[in-house]
Amino acid sequence: MSHPRLACAVAALLTLAGLLAGFAPSPAAAGPADATARASACVRLTPGPSDPYGHRWTGRTVCDNDAPAPIYQTTNAGSASAQKGWLLSTRSWFLCWKVGGDVGGFNHWYYTLGDRTLPGRSNAWGFVPAIYLPYPDPIQWTPECSFAWVPA
Repeated sequence: MSHPRLACAVAALLTLAGLLAGFAPSPAAAGPADATARASACVRLTPGPSDPYGHRWTGRTVCDNDAPAPIYQTTNAGSASAQKGWLLSTRSWFLCWKVGGDVGGFNHWYYTLGDRTLPGRSNAWGFVPAIYLPYPDPIQWTPECSFAWVPA
């Protein structure tokens, strides 16, 4: 798995080095899209959904993401026992964020509905570790979650 934030940092350093040397690299040479530019590609849509646990939102933020991404029932560092499903799409909506366990150097988690539910789980509502979302944390327009756990 590639690390989008590391790739963006490397691209920024290459761009700076190129400017200092008197030239700028082509967009293809810069690597993945800059995190700030990608974050500006996020859109806020209304109305927001409700989940089966009584949580309601006035809107949702739609952004690009890496896939497949695991969906967990808690914001603790992921374990197979807490996984509920998978986010398979590369453009998804997110309802809120919560600070939780560290995954790959990132501790923000984003609440969404996954595309695939694991066997034995009731649904794929849960938290995606921020490592799968190449944006500054937290994502613009996305409120903090009032909870850090949902039933399996």
